[in-house]
Amino acid sequence: MNNRPHDEQIMVIFTAGWRFLAALSVMAFLTQFLLYLSGFSGEYPMAAGILFFLCTMYFIFRLWLDHHLFRRLAQSSDTGIFDESLTTLFPGRAQHTHFSQRWRGTKRLFQQGALCMVLQWGVTVIALLN
Repeated sequence: MNNRPHDEQIMVIFTAGWRFLAALSVMAFLTQFLLYLSGFSGEYPMAAGILFFLCTMYFIFRLWLDHHLFRRLAQSSDTGIFDESLTTLFPGRAQHTHFSQRWRGTKRLFQQGALCMVLQWGVTVIALLN
């Protein structure tokens, strides 16, 4: 990514996808919970569904944080202040983070969140078929 202002706008739009992951994950959880309450699902699928739901919510929370970070970075001309603050909070972190590193990290978070959500739906469908 070479054009920083446009890249940041793309990142803000991309990270706004956390809302869709959250909605789909909550729908899967509610579906599975209703199946459990109605007796169509056992305890093990429900436990697996809860585990994948919590994992998905962790990644969604991280994407939400990235969404707000990229919105702030798009408004600021100097990213050094953010890097210094993050280094203060997390001392083992690199001093300066390139935009491509931020992009790869956010993309990985989105992929992991989507994978957990798909696994959550898989458990829900399996519970429905049993």
